[in-house]
Amino acid sequence: MQELTVTEISKLTGISSSLWRAAVRRYELFAPVAKKGRSYFYSVRQLSMLFKLSFLFGNGYKIKELITVDTGEADNLVKSILPVAPLPTWIPLLLEAGLDFKEERLMSLLECCTAIHGLQQTISGVCYPCLVLITDFGSSKTGFAGLAPLQNLYSAG
Repeated sequence: MQELTVTEISKLTGISSSLWRAAVRRYELFAPVAKKGRSYFYSVRQLSMLFKLSFLFGNGYKIKELITVDTGEADNLVKSILPVAPLPTWIPLLLEAGLDFKEERLMSLLECCTAIHGLQQTISGVCYPCLVLITDFGSSKTGFAGLAPLQNLYSAG
């Protein structure tokens, strides 16, 4: 289980803190497993879904449209949007693949992004911002074990 504040969630997902709080309060969307003070506790499964929904939100879906989306539907929507998704919106998917080091998922995303946007754009528009983001939080806090080798490479450079 991961402990994150609303500010951290906002930075990781690109969803503003006020919109985040409203979604939790109004729709019980993104409801944490537990809450203690300013911290929310999420399971890896919840964070995975959260990153997928963040990707959809970044590509024009409204929060109230995402209320009833289940994991299978989210996966299908993500697949349908990937070919036209702007580079920055790929970051939540890379974070999602790094949660439990889903190597096949991570490699598939990077290959797909590279095929669509090219290697240089993928590195500068997705990989680098993602690594900066997880380095700011620290991989041990956010649980992005799968991205730790890349993070170490980034930190050493």
